[in-house]
Amino acid sequence: QVMKEYVQCAAILEKRRQRAEDLGNRAPRVLVTGSSQSGKSTLCTMLCNYAVRRERTPVFVELDTRYSSQVQLGGVPGAVSASVIDSTAWDDEPVETISYFFGHVEWTDAPQLFQKVTGMLATLVRRKLSSVVKSDALTQAQRSGVIVNAPAQPSSAVLNHIISAFEIDVVFVLDNDSLHADLKRSYPTTYTGPSVEVVPLQKAGGVVQDHSAKLREYREQRWREYFYGAAGELTPMPQVVKLEDTHIVHLEAAVVPPSFLPHGQGPAAEEDVSAVPYSGPGQH
Repeated sequence: QVMKEYVQCAAILEKRRQRAEDLGNRAPRVLVTGSSQSGKSTLCTMLCNYAVRRERTPVFVELDTRYSSQVQLGGVPGAVSASVIDSTAWDDEPVETISYFFGHVEWTDAPQLFQKVTGMLATLVRRKLSSVVKSDALTQAQRSGVIVNAPAQPSSAVLNHIISAFEIDVVFVLDNDSLHADLKRSYPTTYTGPSVEVVPLQKAGGVVQDHSAKLREYREQRWREYFYGAAGELTPMPQVVKLEDTHIVHLEAAVVPPSFLPHGQGPAAEEDVSAVPYSGPGQH
């Protein structure tokens, strides 16, 4: 019964894509969230595979930095990523992928940093899907929409940030009544309809909870594949550099406040960028 509901959700999303295409509107953008070990990654895989079999190429956004599943669509542990999915998940890895390194397994280890890298990734996704430079691949991605896998055990504040940053219009909540109630309060239904549609779903019966040791094994396997290749065909070579021989800098752009510019003049298209020695997180 639960899997039937998942298939129906995928079918409804496809109908919305078709309607959006007919009306010239934006394709649906979906967020999948829920309780820990509720099968979020599995549902995301199903939604992406269903879309691909309908000749769609959705943008899949991975925000679960734990890397909690062997069937996770691209990405690496400790990073957030966005990929254009153009083949079923068990075939080749997505070629067109952008990632931001977060550096932690749990988003709660550095929540402010997590929101920052998530916001940066969302900006890239929005720019890509709103680009006026057209190509067949880009047009197809724009017509296919976005599927986002939320972090594990998210707070309402983090979900609201993700919904706003990625301009989500549909949220699937798996096996978490309290989270569903919180989101319904945040996005109530008005006379024009819900601004964000929140849909509760049950946890699939086949989903089992993996222990921390198993999750650690998934992550280690993924990192080995990333550096050495799935079949060990890559031969990375480490290079050791002494710390005293390194210079860490950050790039700063000289931005002139609009109030300092002549009337009617906007900021320059190109700004002077300088490399400034990095003096720690307390300074920059």
